[in-house]
Amino acid sequence: MRLEKIGKYDVVRVLGKGSTGKVYKAFDPIIDRFVALKVIPGEIVSQPEHLQRFKKEVKAQGRVLHPNVATIFDVDFYDGNYVIVMEYVEGRSLRDLMQAERILTLKLFYRIISQACAGLHCAHKQGVIHRDIKPENICLTSEGRVKILDFSIAKLQSSTTSTGLGFLLGSAYYMAPEQIQGLLITPAADQFALGVIAYEMLAGKRPFQGRNMADTILSATRQEPPLIGETNPMVDEELELIIRVALAKEPHRRYPSVARFSRALRDYFGKVSPAVLQEESPDD
Repeated sequence: MRLEKIGKYDVVRVLGKGSTGKVYKAFDPIIDRFVALKVIPGEIVSQPEHLQRFKKEVKAQGRVLHPNVATIFDVDFYDGNYVIVMEYVEGRSLRDLMQAERILTLKLFYRIISQACAGLHCAHKQGVIHRDIKPENICLTSEGRVKILDFSIAKLQSSTTSTGLGFLLGSAYYMAPEQIQGLLITPAADQFALGVIAYEMLAGKRPFQGRNMADTILSATRQEPPLIGETNPMVDEELELIIRVALAKEPHRRYPSVARFSRALRDYFGKVSPAVLQEESPDD
């Protein structure tokens, strides 16, 4: 049966589905705008502690107002399900872009990574950690704007599944060592994920590879990635080092914040190739 309405919203189409539910493009007839609806089955947050954590997370993320973060407008309960009402972002995922281009130009690389840092820095200042930064959760609009998606879903996935396997399988390539090991998660975990993405955008491949998922996880926690310059001569030793700091195994060895990561890139390009600079990094 085709779903036509969710509460007051007119459903347009399904945008995607995952372990926590479906995402719909819908129309809000009262505000006269398109929105994205994340519909989460009520049983996923049926435990009181999960529900309390979920509501707390969504409330915190609703305060994250930044041009590079998809805004959460509202949370509703409809037909036994929780509905997160979010900004609808028209564009393509970073994953789609990387599959099409493989290795990005330095200018496009900086434009994307600096905006992602800006959005995450704003979230981190509000005490919100994404936990699932990956190319699929970064959207690029036709105007060149980066939008980070799915802040509210990552912790819900990791805290309401008995084994966390479904969450792990889709995200292990971008998870920080401390996240893989089940240790304390801080904003440094998001920085590590951005470091993986930065590496992938310039090398055309992920920094940690394995014959299977177990090998990949082991590589991320113990091994150093190959030099990007081996596959991309545009990446010199200094740029390589900047990205490797974000990929440090221990959180305290990474940059103090994603803002500092972005600033290191800005300072580098300002010295080596000023034409690359098109986006400002967030303030410390």
